[in-house]
Parts: sequence; structure tokens; C-alpha cells
Amino acid sequence: MLSIAAREADIVGVNGTLGSGVIGAEALATMSEQAVVDKVAIVAEAAAAAGRVDHIEMHIRTFFVDVTDERDRSLAEMAEFIGVEPAMLAASPFALIGSVAQIADDLRERRERFGFSFVTVSATDIEAFAPVVAELAGT
Repeated sequence: MLSIAAREADIVGVNGTLGSGVIGAEALATMSEQAVVDKVAIVAEAAAAAGRVDHIEMHIRTFFVDVTDERDRSLAEMAEFIGVEPAMLAASPFALIGSVAQIADDLRERRERFGFSFVTVSATDIEAFAPVVAELAGT
């Protein structure tokens, strides 16, 4: 699907594999940092083959969002709840956890590393996420 999207679409979204319909062990394995590296590489290769490298914008829909000044605590609690190590969650591009400044820095780094220029958070996170959007305005 990513190869087709790279050849045909203007915006390509990277997502976890949600075949079971829930975010469980199977889906979490496809949300690791390395899984995203692999998915972005598929898009880049297919886009290059189609001569579309400069025509694609990358998107990711986050699943784990917490704007907090207690990043380590939040990472530990969320990681325990979903059954992964905190380091895996901290590195996952599907997670945005930390202070406004930390999340803004993470998003800038992910834009540079993966090309993500579109990020979606859930409706329940919009209000808490607004200061992050303000921090990134104009960047």
C-alpha cells in the first residue's frame, strides 16, 4: 500500500498495522521507531522510482499523546499500561509525550528525519495540544 501511495498520492500516511482492530502487541510492534524507518524507506524508494520524491508530504497519526512536564512518569505509566518498555514508547513516532518544548523538538526532529509535515492527534488531545501548535507556528 505504501508503494502505491508513493506513486499516486500527494500525502502519504504512515500507520501501525491495526489488523486486529485494536492497539495490542501486534499493532505495537509496527509502531516502533525501526518499523517507521522501514515504512518511510518503502515510500522513499517507490517515490524515487516514480520520480516523485519532491511531490510527497508525509503524515503520521499519533496514538499516545500527553502534554506534561512529568515526561518520565507519563512514559512509564503509559508503557506499563500498553505493555512495552518506556524507551520503545519514547522513541516511537506514534507517541508525543512531554512538555510543550519537548514535543515541539520531537516534531521538528521527526520532520527532519522522516519528513513528517502532517501530524494528527485525537480529538480528546486537541485542547492540551494547542500550546504545541502555537510553539511550532511559523517553523
